[in-house]
Amino acid sequence: MRLTGVLQTKYVPKFLGNRELPITEQVEVEIKHLTHGEREMLKSDISYIQKEGGVEVKVRTRHADLIKLGVLSISGLSTEADGDICTGKELLEAKDHRLGDLIDELVAELKTQSELSDDRKKN
Repeated sequence: MRLTGVLQTKYVPKFLGNRELPITEQVEVEIKHLTHGEREMLKSDISYIQKEGGVEVKVRTRHADLIKLGVLSISGLSTEADGDICTGKELLEAKDHRLGDLIDELVAELKTQSELSDDRKKN
């Protein structure tokens, strides 16, 4: 059996109305689809909660490590304080506090990109 798939994706964040800007002015992030081993490595805390009808599993992910590993490149992003921001590491170290919202959006997207969709789970 030969499996094929997409290993990375270009993502245009919604952050600060970015998607409404002309294409030449938009921030674009290249996101890596994480392997199962990489996702497991990023888990920091797993808890099991007994609930009526089963067990709920909660997993915490190390978000800074997720950004460093999953963000391959960033284009079109700069701040007065930091200049051009081109990597996940530079994004995490940036001084502009508004970038926290971008980091949160990218964490959510990285988690989504690295999980199987409901359609793919069924097949």
